[in-house]
Amino acid sequence: MRARLLLIDKEPGLRSTRCVEIVRSRLGRNVKVGHAGTLDGPASGLLLILLGSATRLSDYAMKLPKAYRVVLKLGIETTTGDITGSVTRTTPVGGDVEERLRRATCAFLGMRLQKPPAFSAVRVNGERAHRLARKGKAPSLEARPIFIRSIRVTSPVDEDGCVSMVVECHKGTYIRSLAFDIGRQIGCGATVSSLRRIALGSLIEAQSLSSHLLPHMDRETLLKHLLPVERLLDHFTAYEIDRHVEEACWHGQVIKDCPGRRLSWGILPTKEGVALVGGRGVTFCEVVLSSGGASFYPKVNVPLEGEITG
Repeated sequence: MRARLLLIDKEPGLRSTRCVEIVRSRLGRNVKVGHAGTLDGPASGLLLILLGSATRLSDYAMKLPKAYRVVLKLGIETTTGDITGSVTRTTPVGGDVEERLRRATCAFLGMRLQKPPAFSAVRVNGERAHRLARKGKAPSLEARPIFIRSIRVTSPVDEDGCVSMVVECHKGTYIRSLAFDIGRQIGCGATVSSLRRIALGSLIEAQSLSSHLLPHMDRETLLKHLLPVERLLDHFTAYEIDRHVEEACWHGQVIKDCPGRRLSWGILPTKEGVALVGGRGVTFCEVVLSSGGASFYPKVNVPLEGEITG
């Protein structure tokens, strides 16, 4: 069996690491199991699990664009940026809030800097920010570059001050921070009432396995829900390479010029990585352009054949 992927629909309240533990217990402790980016405990939706040698592709899998369905609660701010936190500020919403909201969302599109929330897994001097926050300390967090492709308001503001929207974004975006910033922009504050990840690149909810079912599955049943690693490769520019180029890749040698026949353009820019696919497996490369042409620097080699045994 090839190294594989497993797309899980995580239920609210379940930790992402717990999903990994359950999958490992079902497939066997000798199987490498990892994830491609966690979901907050209160959030639900798609969590990508990597199996076998596919765990080597974690950094690349986390680059997949993401889509979220989020409900904002207007008029309040909380310590955590979502409804589970303590309320720190309340402000009247105002009658023209829908117009203010639609105007404000445009300001958050494209590349921008975003400060992660205090309750996050970002490390500050070696310690997780959320642990410092729970001790009553204010972690010093620097703003980071993010990219937001679109924000669509999908409902009117209801009588409780709640409004739904869909956000499409890239790696590193914190929806709780986005909610806080939007709330400040429209003048009444906002926090996340509910959050659901509905897409990871071209991976969607219909291809996922509910986390409710995980604890009740045996190994053979779970194996039927695995996805091929090629579902991840489809997101990157990919070339088919011959055995001579593949041998060079697996020895870490730099490949000059076009390595082979192009298989796909992908949906991510080449700066995020290029996949070279051979008979043995796939090599992810960094591409460096110069006056002499393109150079492909092998970074990760992943065999696509063989049993999932680590």
